[in-house]
Amino acid sequence: TAVPVRLKKPSKGGSKSSKGASERSEYQIEKRARYNLFARFLGSYFASERVEKAGVAELLNHPDAAGFGDDEVVSFLDMMTRENKVMLDEGTVWII
Repeated sequence: TAVPVRLKKPSKGGSKSSKGASERSEYQIEKRARYNLFARFLGSYFASERVEKAGVAELLNHPDAAGFGDDEVVSFLDMMTRENKVMLDEGTVWII
């Protein structure tokens, strides 16, 4: 009699490393830490200015945002948009 062979389905995360699929690279950890700093800056900016919207250029020119590069800010705002934390409309950031 034939014995049925069960094939393993490929995992969604690809192949697992020896560290495990849940561990992040140093780059990912650093990027998330920088993202959290930017998110805190943005939250404190909206709270201190008592506004619900701000221009991206206005945010980039703020002294507390000096440590963030333009590409980094665009990346972080994109992440925050996907997480439904902010909304972007023609150069304006709206807090949600």
